[in-house]
Amino acid sequence: MEPSWLQELMAHPLLLLFLFCMSLLLFQVIRLALHQFPAPGSMHRLVGHYFYPVQEFEVYHELMEKYPCAPPLWVGPFTMFYSVHDPNYAKILLKRQDPKSTIIHKILESWVGQGLVTLDGSKWKKHHQIVKPGFNISILKIFITMMSESVWVIKWEEHIAQNSCLDLFQHVSLMTVDSVVKCVFSHQGSIQLDSTLGSYLRAVFNLGKIYQRMNNFLHHNDLIFKFSSQGQIFSKFNQELHQFTGYIESINCFGQYGHFHDIDSSYSRAWNVFSLSKNIKDFSEADLQAEVKMFMIAGHDTTSSAISWILYCLHQQRCRDEIRELLGDRSSIT
Repeated sequence: MEPSWLQELMAHPLLLLFLFCMSLLLFQVIRLALHQFPAPGSMHRLVGHYFYPVQEFEVYHELMEKYPCAPPLWVGPFTMFYSVHDPNYAKILLKRQDPKSTIIHKILESWVGQGLVTLDGSKWKKHHQIVKPGFNISILKIFITMMSESVWVIKWEEHIAQNSCLDLFQHVSLMTVDSVVKCVFSHQGSIQLDSTLGSYLRAVFNLGKIYQRMNNFLHHNDLIFKFSSQGQIFSKFNQELHQFTGYIESINCFGQYGHFHDIDSSYSRAWNVFSLSKNIKDFSEADLQAEVKMFMIAGHDTTSSAISWILYCLHQQRCRDEIRELLGDRSSIT
């Protein structure tokens, strides 16, 4: 039996010592290079710049004011992220063709799988072929009516009559999920009125906290994270998410909500994930599941957050006056 590369390396202690010294030297060179970027000084040698989740957004706000452009933030002794909040820095970085960050996308893969959000290279191009035809302005215009139908299901007048304070986010999330399954998966009918959808939204909300895993360098290890309390909570809600997206992965999955209507329009065929995936070579069931998750999560979660913030801003009197002046007698901008 031939010795492994590790056994051969252990047989040469001087070589092992040399590699260790070179690693330390490289680490120090990187640390010196990072001194060009102003960064918070309160850094623990073991855990780095650790932010408690409750205080995280307040800390980031202070960072943007005190450390402009892109301060380096350490998570543990060996992992560092740049917190980029300068548009000029972001513009340069977005133009580069560097591979995607392994840690962040490894964490995302445990949630959404290997879809467009986490892939790169040739596999990303293959998946991109599926959704690219749908992002044409002439195709997107035909979905305005479907989205409007989802909006009119929201009955805020009834809720406000019962309580003067209303949390918009959950209602907007229901509307965006409804819009996604209608436009992307050609579903007919409304799923907003189904009470079981609440468990899906609760799962998405809790899984959205997965980014907190990055704040603990020990949780970067899959095994340690799996047996942690945070990992067990993640596993529970991820299973609920699988159950909901499992409905969408089959044509017959929406039997309890409605049915998939006959797709006569070429525009609808261009957006239908199922019909397109059949025409892509080597597109596996796992690939389909990943893209379904990508559309269901990335397609509605970020959108509902943006719409909620827009509605919050429009509630300000100054914004309301500007919008009314812009619209005049009309009820729609389009």
